[in-house]
Amino acid sequence: MPDSNQTTLNWAEFPGGVLNLLCPDIWSRMLTLTMTVTRENTMLLDVRTYTCHPGKIKGHLALYEKYGKEPQTRHIGQPLAYMITETGNPNQYVHIWVYENAGDREAKRKAMQADPDWVKYTQESAKFGGLANQENKLMSPVGFFPDPR
Repeated sequence: MPDSNQTTLNWAEFPGGVLNLLCPDIWSRMLTLTMTVTRENTMLLDVRTYTCHPGKIKGHLALYEKYGKEPQTRHIGQPLAYMITETGNPNQYVHIWVYENAGDREAKRKAMQADPDWVKYTQESAKFGGLANQENKLMSPVGFFPDPR
């Protein structure tokens, strides 16, 4: 039985599968082709894109550096990336946080949300009014490239 980091694919369950396209005579004689793909990447990436109101991004990032960076990194760790736009919308920035899994993300973010220093940052950020939009994506790396850590 495969462990929790393995996925077993039964190509016979896919009518007209890859083997059928490449070698239809072999496909017709096979009952089952089983392939086990080992997935060692179990991390979860939280990719966040923020859009600021025009003229507010520098002030918003300065506010984060002053109030938000320390409590956030205390609970979540260093980001994989924290980037401003080089081309495209000059009012956007992106940051990517790495978690072991959804439970790890939930626990770390819950602790951060309860931190008085983080609460102060969110209050100061709301007063400043720099954010126009926020988009979050939770993503998992593919297995055929190394983990991005």
